[in-house]
Amino acid sequence: MLFDVIFIIGLYVFLLKSWYKSKNLLIKTIFYIYMIGVLYLTIMPILTSLPHLFDHSYTFNFHLFIDVFYERGDYLRQIVLNIMMTIPLGFFLNQIYHFHFFKSMLLSFFIVLTIELMQPILHGNRIFDITDLLTNTLGSIIGYCLCYWFRHLKIIDT
Repeated sequence: MLFDVIFIIGLYVFLLKSWYKSKNLLIKTIFYIYMIGVLYLTIMPILTSLPHLFDHSYTFNFHLFIDVFYERGDYLRQIVLNIMMTIPLGFFLNQIYHFHFFKSMLLSFFIVLTIELMQPILHGNRIFDITDLLTNTLGSIIGYCLCYWFRHLKIIDT
């Protein structure tokens, strides 16, 4: 399965790289595939059936880094993965849409907030976690800065 996906993406890149106008199309396609992957990882394990969508309790965690303070679970892994998951979001918002820093971070924040708010609604065992919101937004900031740095070093085109 993984080989098939890599092959299709490679074929797509090979076919479109000769057309300059399609470069932006390719970057947007990769961005959309990335967003589908993020939504699949964060939203798709929906165990609640639609008629019973609001029949379960909702859990919200507003204590910042509570897992770190109480050393619950694999907190360090979760923080690192949350940051890594949204680095491409900040990168693509800068590369594709050329948003200024504040607009890009505001959009990233609201995308992450929407995902976090949907998790307890669509899945009874998921929670809204303020730490996830912060670490995902931090990842987006890192991605934005990486794109800005790559553009400054002329590693990527504008």
